[in-house]
Amino acid sequence: MKHAFSALLTVLIVVSLSTGGAVAQDLDNATDPITGETETPTPDAGETHERIDNSTVLVSASYDRDAGMATVVIESEETQKITLTDAGAFVQGGEVPQRSVVVTPGERTEISIPVTNADGFVGVSIATQKTLYAVPLTSQVQWFDSESTWQTVQVAAFGGASGVLVVAALLAYRLRNGGTERTERIA
Repeated sequence: MKHAFSALLTVLIVVSLSTGGAVAQDLDNATDPITGETETPTPDAGETHERIDNSTVLVSASYDRDAGMATVVIESEETQKITLTDAGAFVQGGEVPQRSVVVTPGERTEISIPVTNADGFVGVSIATQKTLYAVPLTSQVQWFDSESTWQTVQVAAFGGASGVLVVAALLAYRLRNGGTERTERIA
């Protein structure tokens, strides 16, 4: 019986240690620890940017938590008026900050607007003549830099189960090899 328990315990520990995995974190919207800025990375040459409509492209979007400012970089193929609106202000109510800018074709235009942090949500809307486009930016502190995935859930479950297994093994070992000893009272 003692050898069977030891063999079972050894097999469980080896299996639990050999099946572990690492969480692959998505680095989109990663927070820079120095500046506190959350930024959607600018795609490299050859990759496409986020298209708002047929003539407007969102090159990048960022949020500076310390200054409370959102900044977007827009490229347009035609002259048009673009309006940025604070999406977080809709949650809190009241007057909603807006900023309108006329962009020229072929140029990158950087637009900044003060934004409202509503329970960890920060975002802006970009209005062109044809489209109203939402750009969520987050400032909420998370364990991971992205939303939870099935792999994240599996790793968390594995970690919890491994912890329970180790504690149960230690308790079983202690009960089997010394749990019957009585401690003498000195005083």
